[in-house]
Amino acid sequence: MKPLDILWWFRYLLAIAVAGLCSYLDTIGFFGGNYWFALLLAVGFYLLTYPIALLFRINPKQLPKKERDLALYGVFAYFIAWFVFWILFYTLTKLHILFSWFYCFLF
Repeated sequence: MKPLDILWWFRYLLAIAVAGLCSYLDTIGFFGGNYWFALLLAVGFYLLTYPIALLFRINPKQLPKKERDLALYGVFAYFIAWFVFWILFYTLTKLHILFSWFYCFLF
């Protein structure tokens, strides 16, 4: 696997983990209803992937286009994956409320 592919998959899997973390923090009330903090948390974790890319020994000069592509490689996939999985995990954490209400309504 190429180093850029490893970086892309690392960012994608990190987005899923950060989405789970954001959902958990919202469940315990850490965000206080302000979801901009969740976005800031996702951006912060994405910014941490740049030094990690250098640990993967990905040199910005080995990229086909420009050196700034190392910072932007996989950014769209990261944020789309984070957003989709954050919605999924958030919905799954709220399902128990819906099922308990539905159960009480029937019986």
